[in-house]
Amino acid sequence: MPRYSYECKGCGHELEISHSYKERLVNCPECKEDELIKLLNNPINLPHKKSLKRNKKTGILVEKAIEETRQEIKKDKKELRKRVK
Repeated sequence: MPRYSYECKGCGHELEISHSYKERLVNCPECKEDELIKLLNNPINLPHKKSLKRNKKTGILVEKAIEETRQEIKKDKKELRKRVK
């Protein structure tokens, strides 16, 4: 069952409770007034499988580009050392 957060307009009491999405609480358990409002909860954002595969592929391409750049830098350093000597 989903968890919902509520806050009482009257006394400011906050509570979190599990219930069906069809139900709705209205009475505050602290002050017993009909002033409960449902708060918006942040949903958990889980990546989809497709985006994970895409990210892996992108990661591999980035790692390959970084390694190629490292090799080029090493090569350039060797050439510069030869020129300086």
